[in-house]
Amino acid sequence: MSRPHDAVHPETEISLLDPQRDVAVVTGGSSGLGYNVAVLLATRGVKVAILDAKEPDIRAPSVKYYKCDVGSYDEVAKSIARINRDLGPVTILVNNAGIERRGRLWEMPVEDIQTTINVNLMAHFYTIRCVVPAMISASRGCVVSIGSSLCYTSPIFYGPYGASKAGLLGLYETLRVELSQYPGIRTLFVLPGQMRTPMFKDINPPWQFFAPVVEPRDLATEIVDKIARGKSGEIRRPIYVHGMPYLRILPWPVQKLLRWASNLDGSVIAASNKGSLDTN
Repeated sequence: MSRPHDAVHPETEISLLDPQRDVAVVTGGSSGLGYNVAVLLATRGVKVAILDAKEPDIRAPSVKYYKCDVGSYDEVAKSIARINRDLGPVTILVNNAGIERRGRLWEMPVEDIQTTINVNLMAHFYTIRCVVPAMISASRGCVVSIGSSLCYTSPIFYGPYGASKAGLLGLYETLRVELSQYPGIRTLFVLPGQMRTPMFKDINPPWQFFAPVVEPRDLATEIVDKIARGKSGEIRRPIYVHGMPYLRILPWPVQKLLRWASNLDGSVIAASNKGSLDTN
């Protein structure tokens, strides 16, 4: 499991985090990027709650775990109510939970499609509905949405995952506009390329010089620093993600050529040929 940087120095910068007021919820925080974000926020004095279906492999001090299927509105609402009682009103929401199921669209079990959409997309609607009204009342809050570069172009066998991330892009664009009228409320959209996490461990990306794998601890540090500085905006890592929106305006033959040159689909096919297409 990737571990967060030890060298975090909040005293070297002006931090808007307030240990007396700030409570963070991190969905999917039991491992990977979410775990690193949760621990780094805790080191800065923030009270942190993890919402995840599984317990963290390593229990971090000052981070509370709440078992929750974030794809269920009832479970999210009950968990947020418990956190409000235990820790106080949520002021930082990091929507990080994500899963993937691979397969041909016409062969995938409906349950896999629905679960992917629920966890990757609907969970954002649920948590926002549960915590944003209190943020608005307090004029203090930050909503972080962890998306993916695949919101712009999805590889073969990743239909539900790509659709969920594309939907998340639309959600964030609306949320950013709606919350911009409320002072003290910030939004942050994170678009990483392939990360070094178990979800994509069997995918060997080509051209690693131009498209390096993102380290969760490095991205987590950047996210927490941005939260601490009170900045809205976007984080795109690595650098090639900045150019991915422009793929959408290219003619399909050109897009097809670029997909072939980057081996976007080939790397997934190669991984799938090693085992079953269904990664359930």
